[in-house]
Amino acid sequence: MTTEKHVTCGSAIKIAIPSKSKSKFYLHSNHQNWSSGSGQQIVTFNSDLELLPLWMVIEPYSKDSKACMTGTPLKCNDIIRLVHVATDKYLHSHHVQANLSREQEVSGFGGENESDESDNWKVECIGNQGGGDNTQYWLRNERIRLKHVITQKYLSVSSSHTYTDQNCPHCPIVGHREAYTSSGSGNTVFKVEDAVHLYTIES
Repeated sequence: MTTEKHVTCGSAIKIAIPSKSKSKFYLHSNHQNWSSGSGQQIVTFNSDLELLPLWMVIEPYSKDSKACMTGTPLKCNDIIRLVHVATDKYLHSHHVQANLSREQEVSGFGGENESDESDNWKVECIGNQGGGDNTQYWLRNERIRLKHVITQKYLSVSSSHTYTDQNCPHCPIVGHREAYTSSGSGNTVFKVEDAVHLYTIES
């Protein structure tokens, strides 16, 4: 049974680094592209909560998939895609090297009719359910990891990889932290905040 505790398919979410401080960093993107690497849309972590480009919508990993129907609760280890609301780009990773960490680049890719397997992420629950398995559900405020299915790397962020005037002169992402995927360097733990969840109505 779906409850307000569940994260559901079709919901709009903000993905945050868990923090007790008032300065929280959220997964962020905009209409600007990298000038190096893949040349695809920039994805970072940013602490400016007034920015609209923080919202991501949870979508099925395949148009043929029935595992992620709108309003249904998602389970731990489900595979999803995250589409950026403001630009219609999918959260994406690949073997292209990231600028600061030298790990794997995270970018925004594709659009409404363009997406591929490199947009697939597995939700690994590590919070309230102690690791979770395929019978457990992804709950709101639960800590998770997002594992990139193709490369088997985790979405990562670190304060050591922050854009500054020294490593990115006059660029629009000074103060942002790099989003990348890795086997575990940096912080790989995130949580959903400020979500707009959709629920099925059960008769």
